[in-house]
Amino acid sequence: MGNIPILFLSAFKNSPLGYIAGISYEKVNSFHRWVGRLIVATFVTHGILMGVLMIIQQGTPFSVWIARKDVQWGISAVSCLLLIFFLYRFFYWFCG
Repeated sequence: MGNIPILFLSAFKNSPLGYIAGISYEKVNSFHRWVGRLIVATFVTHGILMGVLMIIQQGTPFSVWIARKDVQWGISAVSCLLLIFFLYRFFYWFCG
């Protein structure tokens, strides 16, 4: 969650981050993409490890775990992140 403000600060063409650091738009954009990849990897890893912790270590049945609202919202959020990630990759490689 701490990376999200950095992601937003580096998303603008005339980014405050680029202005303060004195770096070009291309470098800020590259940094923005890497921070986004880090966020996606962190969220996916968190979801997998929390599932393993709850199901295997604590013995919670999968049906009970998946019925929790926080788990359902987490799966929805990670699904949206992955959709954005893969759509970007698709349009970057095949359309541009």
